[in-house]
Amino acid sequence: MKSTDLQSQNQVSWLLNLVGKFSTKDLQGQNLKEIGEDYVKKISQIAQLQSGFIFSYDIQKQEFEEKLFHIYPNILICQSDKTYTHLILSNCTLQKEQIQYKEAKTYGFIISNNFGNTYLFFSQFIQYRNWYKLMKQYCKLNDFFGKYKLTDRMLPGVYQCYKKTV
Repeated sequence: MKSTDLQSQNQVSWLLNLVGKFSTKDLQGQNLKEIGEDYVKKISQIAQLQSGFIFSYDIQKQEFEEKLFHIYPNILICQSDKTYTHLILSNCTLQKEQIQYKEAKTYGFIISNNFGNTYLFFSQFIQYRNWYKLMKQYCKLNDFFGKYKLTDRMLPGVYQCYKKTV
């Protein structure tokens, strides 16, 4: 690992744990649910879209730390030691987030559903952008009817829509 990458990771970890931007109640309301090894084996047969280390809040340690995440079509999996947790993305909304303190800056997003929030932050902007593009494909769109207009019903449950012009 390059020293600049290590420095960037330390900076992100320091920044996330320093800045009290999120309430403890929100951070502890994680919506990742534990899954068994059988389920993980079934999912691993599907083509994985992306994998990498991402900063997320650890409830036991009460701080942000790097964890290994995998994204499959419509499923986000967090691997921590031998414990696997997951999130079905089609039930979630995605919100961009940026934390800045003086010169230090990190990008991430909040994945929300009825059960809580999961906070993901990245040490590199390009990694953030790649993950955001993938996640956006499966999550619910915020303000869909504010951005798009449904016009024709093609089939039951299938509609044609147009992006509204401002």
